[in-house]
Amino acid sequence: MAERRRWVIHRAGERPINTNAERQGNRYKRATATAQWRSDFALLARAQNIPKLDQVRFIIVPHYKTRQSLPDVGSCSPSAKAGIDGIVDAGVLVDDTPAYVVEHVYRPPVVDGWDGLELIIEEVPQ
Repeated sequence: MAERRRWVIHRAGERPINTNAERQGNRYKRATATAQWRSDFALLARAQNIPKLDQVRFIIVPHYKTRQSLPDVGSCSPSAKAGIDGIVDAGVLVDDTPAYVVEHVYRPPVVDGWDGLELIIEEVPQ
């Protein structure tokens, strides 16, 4: 069996956008925040020189400074989606359709002293 290559991208500095906040917020502020997350992940992916991949699995891990107001497991999906779009923008994937992304795995929030999102890109061998 072929070994699975993995890359880890950390986007730190602020709490991931959660679905409740996204639903309640101003659409212009939401668009600005989403564009920033997307741009940041594109930049981070390019910095790691991740090669073009055929198929991947994403493991999504939200990080929080404290246990205060911890969201549920999948609530960071707006930030995760923006991050994945940024990885596509960086040329790592042709698109984020099921032909290229076989799975999204959401891990429970980690409380470890920093706010942000970790996207683990795991290559799916052909």
